[in-house]
Amino acid sequence: MYISIDCCKRIIAFAYLLIMIIVSAGGCRPVQIAGREDFHLLDEMRQIEYDYSLHEGIKNRLLGEYERAYFFLRRSIEIFPYSDAAYFEISYLLFLAEELDEAAGYGLKALEIDPQNKWYHYHLAGIYREAGNYDAAIEVYREALRIFREEEDIYFTLSALYFNQNKYEKAIEIYDEVEELIGLDERISLSRKKIYMETGQYELAHNEISRLIQQFPEEPRYIGVLAELYAEMGMYSEALDSYKKVFMLDPENGIAQLSVAEFYISVGKFQDAVFYMVTAFRNPGLEYQEKLQVLSMLLYEREISMNIEKELIGLGNLLIEEYPGRYETHMLMSDYYLQTGNYEEAEKHLKEVYADDPENPLAAEQLIAVLGYQEKYEELTEVGVHLAKQFPGSGIISYFTGLALYNKDRKKEAVEILKRAVDVGSMDNMLKSHIYSYLGDIFNSLEDFDSSDRYFELSISTDYTNHVALNNYAYYLALRGEHLEIALEYSSLAVAGEPENPAFLDTYAWVLYNLGKYEKALEFIRKAYKLTGSERYEIVKHYGQILIKLEKYGEAVEYFREARELTDDYEEIDLLLRSVGVE
Repeated sequence: MYISIDCCKRIIAFAYLLIMIIVSAGGCRPVQIAGREDFHLLDEMRQIEYDYSLHEGIKNRLLGEYERAYFFLRRSIEIFPYSDAAYFEISYLLFLAEELDEAAGYGLKALEIDPQNKWYHYHLAGIYREAGNYDAAIEVYREALRIFREEEDIYFTLSALYFNQNKYEKAIEIYDEVEELIGLDERISLSRKKIYMETGQYELAHNEISRLIQQFPEEPRYIGVLAELYAEMGMYSEALDSYKKVFMLDPENGIAQLSVAEFYISVGKFQDAVFYMVTAFRNPGLEYQEKLQVLSMLLYEREISMNIEKELIGLGNLLIEEYPGRYETHMLMSDYYLQTGNYEEAEKHLKEVYADDPENPLAAEQLIAVLGYQEKYEELTEVGVHLAKQFPGSGIISYFTGLALYNKDRKKEAVEILKRAVDVGSMDNMLKSHIYSYLGDIFNSLEDFDSSDRYFELSISTDYTNHVALNNYAYYLALRGEHLEIALEYSSLAVAGEPENPAFLDTYAWVLYNLGKYEKALEFIRKAYKLTGSERYEIVKHYGQILIKLEKYGEAVEYFREARELTDDYEEIDLLLRSVGVE
């Protein structure tokens, strides 16, 4: 059997690694299994060969040489078929390679040889859980519990498995057993409370927490849990009374302050909630990450942020004031402003992040994007050229920098940056398609039509849903009067994707015009015009030109005059007016 090293990239939980370390180090028994029945029947040379193979297997596994490890461990089993350690080690290698069925087979063999090794139980149950075979995992833990009655962690793991399988009665039974073993314990009571709440047994949940409070009357956490329970049950007065008791015992309890704020939010008393949030955010006993997580949750809960947006922004500023060295607050606030379309405020926060951490690629990309959204091409050019050199693999930075350079009439520089981004950058197909499309636009403006066509074809083949590329390529072909059937196909796809986009409708009408399909062209230019009114010069001008082809000269004149009001360059429109006898 071949075990690919590439397969072995799984992130193993710390607890699971701990099992491996303990077992390999002989935390439960010597790896040579010197006491195993029949081992003494091996002659001395075979025993030495076995010990060497087993240790080489374990050593190579620890070094990450999994194929060599497998070879030596298989050799150990060939020498001594009752080597539980070798079976266990191979099972672990197969687990890493995600060969879960085979891993379970070897793990089961190790357990059959030495059922008194609790780590073998944990290992086999872990494989079953990873494979989604929870019933088998439960059976392994039940057997472990039969052997190791004093191991409380087995009780908790088994009850958690039952809970996740919605086998609540079984979970309760296990919690009852472990309580008999260790006495009243908050882990047991809180877990029971969770089950009772899940099953709607509120009185039993209340009784469970009351037991804890009776046993530990000076512990504010349990009273806080009771307050949350009352709030969940709709007993708001009792909830507030319980929170008052918490503050009597611990006036600076930050978790309780946040819980009261959450309670007031749940009943729609937002200003009361704000008071407790501000108090909690000023509380030095609360960790920064807890405050940031709460702020993030509230900002992105639109029903809440719409009611207290100003206050939440104030909380963000408070965090910035209290923790000036933490850029995460600026990133959170900039992201919120980006999502709500307030680019100016987003820019301020991103500049703060970039000033403190100029190597932060996410902040750099978002800053460039924000400048682009605001069409601040002067600043975008200056900042973008620098960042494009600093982060040559960033497609976003290159895209917006190219946009700025193009708008500053620095087209060759724009081409250089955009082409380099595609060559060396790591990006998804959507962004790559947009960059290709933009290169097509630039080369078209430079009248390098072969290059323009090539990049548009690349753009469309990379992402056939890039409606802007489909539309622009079709429009340029129509202007040149080339490949009109292809232009019609691409334009129709763009319109199908965005049927209310007036620019796309205008392009489709103009392709039809160039194909001589004037009645159909009129239908689509009329739709485009209705969507924009008399705002876009090209649409109004095209309307008039289509009407001329249909010999509706009077109407055409009206649209040409309307178009004349939308431009400072009268030469083209005056020529069209003269074509219908109007000076």
